Amino acid sequence: MAVTSMWKRQVAVALLAAALLGGCSEPKPGALHAVPDETAERVSAFVTSYKQDMVAAVNDHELAQLEADYLLPNTSFFHALQRYGEELQKNGSTKELVSFEVENVYEDDKEGDYFADVIEQVHIITDDQVDDITRNVRYWVVEGADQSLRLYTIIDRTNESD
Repeated sequence: MAVTSMWKRQVAVALLAAALLGGCSEPKPGALHAVPDETAERVSAFVTSYKQDMVAAVNDHELAQLEADYLLPNTSFFHALQRYGEELQKNGSTKELVSFEVENVYEDDKEGDYFADVIEQVHIITDDQVDDITRNVRYWVVEGADQSLRLYTIIDRTNESD
């Protein structure tokens, strides 16, 4: 009985994570080109800081500051992140960032948005069970009129072939 309950919780968390990373039918970017080193460093620092703060916020059940510091206000991505955090909390799970490597940063020729390709590894810990998750993701980052960066969404590219 306990194994079935644990399995159901793991499936629920995995489905919410997939929904969070999948976005909500976001449009595809235009042609992408590499950015200058200074821009790549700025975007890399932003997404790395976001991921570290997101893991802490999920574990501390304090997601509101993420919206203020990193996200576009009141978006479907933020609401999906809230549901993900609530599901982890309900299951008594915590998240641990194992590794986070920004491989490339691009700019969209059409809109000027930034895209950071990242390999990230996390552990989802529930009771004494550890789920090791490694994903190839693309962070879609926009720049505001005030030059602040904001995360628009995260696209799971794990099963894509380049």
